[in-house]
Amino acid sequence: MSGEKPRIAVAMGDPAGISPELAAKLLASAAIREEAELVIFGDRRVLEAGAEVARTTLDIDVLSSADELSTYRGKPILLDLKNLDPATVALGKATASGGKFAIQNFRAALQYASAGKAAAVFFTPFNKHAMRLAEPSYDDEINFVRGALKHAGAASEFNVLGGLWNARVTSHIPLSKVAASITIEAILRGLALTEASMRAAGFARPRVAVAALNPHAGDGGNFGREEIDIIEPAVRAAVEKGLAVEGPFPADTVSCAPRTASSMRC
Repeated sequence: MSGEKPRIAVAMGDPAGISPELAAKLLASAAIREEAELVIFGDRRVLEAGAEVARTTLDIDVLSSADELSTYRGKPILLDLKNLDPATVALGKATASGGKFAIQNFRAALQYASAGKAAAVFFTPFNKHAMRLAEPSYDDEINFVRGALKHAGAASEFNVLGGLWNARVTSHIPLSKVAASITIEAILRGLALTEASMRAAGFARPRVAVAALNPHAGDGGNFGREEIDIIEPAVRAAVEKGLAVEGPFPADTVSCAPRTASSMRC
């Protein structure tokens, strides 16, 4: 963006929870305003109700069309979609109307960013139950983003803390289905996506420690054979492909940075 502050598209989340007041606090934060231009998608009335709860004053500009945003620079901007009357919101209750509100905001923010008009998309807390009431096919944000952006490739969620990334092979499925979903192909797909994403984020040579599924990494098969039959072969295959991958390590030590397959440091 040629020295300009990055523009972030912000989708207001569930109106029956803490999303409205968090959005209001976000817009009032001087530290955040210094670092980024914020464009928030939602309803002015819901945001004003959140500001009242948060006991903060909104200092923003309100626009009614995304076309007005192209050359706009200044205060944080609310694109008022006029899509929910806060008088109809029952606080603390998941409803189809609240889910529809969040989905509309999320989709609008994603479309705005995918057109190259924002550097990233952020959202205040969603309620997946409410979103499923509004759109039964909604399962999680990962697949929703893939659908909204018409992305046919792999996608995942990463939790980032400094230089430490947390990736996953399965996501948002019942615990009872996890073991059956762990396959060599799924692990290799996840490792390839993780490595590519970290390289895109600036890591020249990402190092990946793979977590075991069972306690004590299966303890030689005493607590399950997934490590022996699935995870270890996947790690070997990834190494053969040139990825810096080690494991599987027990879950309580996987966050330690591996030096070699037999040496760890925390």
